[in-house]
Amino acid sequence: MALAAWTLVVFAAFSCLTVFRGLISVDVLRETWIKRLIYFSAPLDPGLVGRTWAAHALHGAEAALILAAAWGAGAGALRLGRARGSWLASLGAGLALGGLAGLGAGLCGLFVPAFAWGRCAGGAALAAADRRRCAAGWAALAPALRPAGGEERALWRILALMGAVVLLMGLAPEGGWDPAYYHLRLPKLYAMRHKIFFVPWIFPSHYPQGIEMLYGLGWLLGGEPVAKLLNASFWPACGLATW
Repeated sequence: MALAAWTLVVFAAFSCLTVFRGLISVDVLRETWIKRLIYFSAPLDPGLVGRTWAAHALHGAEAALILAAAWGAGAGALRLGRARGSWLASLGAGLALGGLAGLGAGLCGLFVPAFAWGRCAGGAALAAADRRRCAAGWAALAPALRPAGGEERALWRILALMGAVVLLMGLAPEGGWDPAYYHLRLPKLYAMRHKIFFVPWIFPSHYPQGIEMLYGLGWLLGGEPVAKLLNASFWPACGLATW
């Protein structure tokens, strides 16, 4: 446990440094709260801060809707296949089905906002019908998440720091090469043309596009911020899956 805690400390420190270095890069600075925090000489505009965080809240709600719809669809698929699994297994199955559904819609030329909203509405209805199972799953998981000693409490603080870093990365403008080149760029192009098409100047477009089509749902609902927050949500989901 101590080795794992120290490993997380080192990782969190490097993550913070990497994110800060990315945020102060000239090519990713925009007229947002990040720019206001870095350039302290600029006058603070409360209206800008309020509008920015209102947009963050809306994008977070849209990302949560995609996750809820994925969980509902996954739970329905497991019931249909007479398979048993936790609510986390339902979420994983629903995300996989969501990527495949986006892939099918893109191949059929139906990768449009109406498809994204319809899929989310249907999945959310299934999730609402199965909400008791989710509550039971959380009730079973809660005792295992409760820290039992000082070392575990320290580990939770480290995880909270890492979670703050991940959230900051999700809210900030994208500065990474891979996401800017194809992870976020390809689904944006597909969403703009409403279909999957050959993109010869982006060689990773030949790769399987399962997770990218999930980001495409984010693009269709609210743009890049929703796609990035959806990606950020995978961090706690993977942590819970390995708990």
